[in-house]
Amino acid sequence: MLLGSPALESSSMKSKKRWDYSTHYCHLACRVATSMLKSFRRLKRKGLTKCDRPEAKKLFIQLDPVLVKFEGDRLRISVKPRKFLYIQLRFGDYQRKFIEEWRSGKLRVGEISINENKDVDLSNPDDWIAIDINESNVTAVSSNPHILRIENNLRTIHTTYFNIIRRIQKLIRLILRAY
Repeated sequence: MLLGSPALESSSMKSKKRWDYSTHYCHLACRVATSMLKSFRRLKRKGLTKCDRPEAKKLFIQLDPVLVKFEGDRLRISVKPRKFLYIQLRFGDYQRKFIEEWRSGKLRVGEISINENKDVDLSNPDDWIAIDINESNVTAVSSNPHILRIENNLRTIHTTYFNIIRRIQKLIRLILRAY
């Protein structure tokens, strides 16, 4: 079933009759389901998935630009005709410049994806993991007594390569002095 096909149009109209939401939700849900199915089939052919059917790893929703309007520091999302849902935006300094340009009209927005979000209390954690990254190893320690140490030879490789380049440079200098 392709986008714009009669089958999609009829399923969209059936969904419109069944639920009273904006039809844009039906179109986007069909598009997301189609892309998930195509991706699953491709992975299944290559033998890279063990499940029998496609699954969404996280809850999310995609919104058409028609459904969303920016109002100050919040989004107004059209749910049903003349019924809106307001979402307060939380963003950092990096995102702030994009929000400002969006607000001024210099930046256009395409589809918006909203993911499930969880607040984490960092003041009193139940579990923790400490990670130390060095040139020669990566060490991780967790609150339940697990210790992970990954050794690598990056430092030796870097030092060896550095010494080889130095020797080549000395040879080039000696050759150039001879001529």
